[in-house]
Amino acid sequence: MKLFAARLAASGLAASLALGPVGCDDSAPEEVALNDDMDLFADGGKTDTGYVSDQAAEVNAELVGKVVIDLSQRDQATRDSLLAAARAGDKTAFTSFPTDQVKFARNVLKKEKFNANIESGSPTIDSVKLVSNDTKVEVTYKLVVESLIKEKDLKAGGLSLAQIIGKKVDILVPADPKTAFTWGGVACAEDPDDPTEDVASELYEYNYFYYWKADKAGCPVTSEKVAFTVKNTSAAKSTYPEFDQLLADKKITMVVLFGQLEHGDLLSGQNDEWDWGWIGYEDLTYWLKDEGFTEKTRVPARAPVGKVQSSKWSKKYHANLTVEVDVISPMDLQDHADSAKKDEILKNAVKTHEIVYYNGHSFYGSLKVLDDKANFPEYYQIIFMDSCWSYAYYTKQVFTAKATAADPSGMLKADVLNNTEPGISGSHVTFSVFLKKLFTAATYVAKGQKSSAKNYTWKNLVTYMNTSAKKRSEDSKKEDPTGGHEPEIYGVSGVTTNVWKP
Repeated sequence: MKLFAARLAASGLAASLALGPVGCDDSAPEEVALNDDMDLFADGGKTDTGYVSDQAAEVNAELVGKVVIDLSQRDQATRDSLLAAARAGDKTAFTSFPTDQVKFARNVLKKEKFNANIESGSPTIDSVKLVSNDTKVEVTYKLVVESLIKEKDLKAGGLSLAQIIGKKVDILVPADPKTAFTWGGVACAEDPDDPTEDVASELYEYNYFYYWKADKAGCPVTSEKVAFTVKNTSAAKSTYPEFDQLLADKKITMVVLFGQLEHGDLLSGQNDEWDWGWIGYEDLTYWLKDEGFTEKTRVPARAPVGKVQSSKWSKKYHANLTVEVDVISPMDLQDHADSAKKDEILKNAVKTHEIVYYNGHSFYGSLKVLDDKANFPEYYQIIFMDSCWSYAYYTKQVFTAKATAADPSGMLKADVLNNTEPGISGSHVTFSVFLKKLFTAATYVAKGQKSSAKNYTWKNLVTYMNTSAKKRSEDSKKEDPTGGHEPEIYGVSGVTTNVWKP
């Protein structure tokens, strides 16, 4: 999912697009002295699970609940398998069911200011019991989750992180999440932001948790209570991107993927209307050119924006640092494109690049490419899913996929930039702020000037991103005094185990 800023820039940008494709400059980039304006911000936040941000802190909480699996609603093979496991007392067969259920806690926890909850490890199954003449299985469990608290919400409540330890919230969730959509439908659904909105056409099994409202009058779905309790929090420490690993081969490889943001036919200049995916592609490639990157290839060759599928860019910052960037347009990622081809593009992007940036819809966490270990390389990566609530949707998938026997957390070889809010069109501007700082620090390291990179902590990099997001929000409100948009809240996960130091 990704929300849209007002399309004020589209007509002006369309005029620039009419000038044709970005030109090529094959001359060697001139090496210039760095002008370092990196500020040092105060450290803060929680890092025991790897999250750092200047706008939010992470707390550890426990969910205790019960799933009631209706065997009559499963296919015969699944029914037989679960029945046999329950009779044998095999708890391992039921570890996936709590995950499906706790998604439905989202809206209640969000109202309580606990945002973007993700699981920390696998659930603990306390008991498995057959009931109702062996037609149902009751599974009780405990599940540790990480939840984000916005600094502004703490201040509004006059609270500190320490004061929310022990806070409890009881939440009604479907007893059997697998059947909730079938039995509940619109009767148990409501838009969490606008209760008057007609959501009938928006409901599917994969996104039903987002609209779930257990106490809606007439809701026929049987519910169970899940107890949420805040357990602890901890202080942060300064950590850095793993620059030594990024520069081990004297090269940083990066891919930027722009998805289609307005559903339907891809707007590619019809009546001077452009999808924000195209706007992002054009802005980013102009930024690369301004930064001294050279466009090496374009597919198809000489294709104008609106027809181009991808382009490759390169810049030599130093003898020990070349940055190569693949930029993927919305052409092959659009709604009507072949699904298998889209999957291959995403798989290849993740498998072959050190920095992966995706700008598009979250699709309620259903981008399964990030679930498959085979799609990830063994080397260190920075992955940024710049979309709605990506902290909750995709952080866990990356670390689970990167995990090994030697690194069960998956954090040694991945840092994941994420967002805890609705994503806003134009956020690629904030990504370019991050890139400029990252490449400046990497150049210091490449030159053997590690001490000059001392201020480029993850905390400081994220602070610059959130400052950019606030500026974009303020500008949107100046342009549209009755609307505008709120800023994203960016953070980074997986940095606890980072070891590089200047």
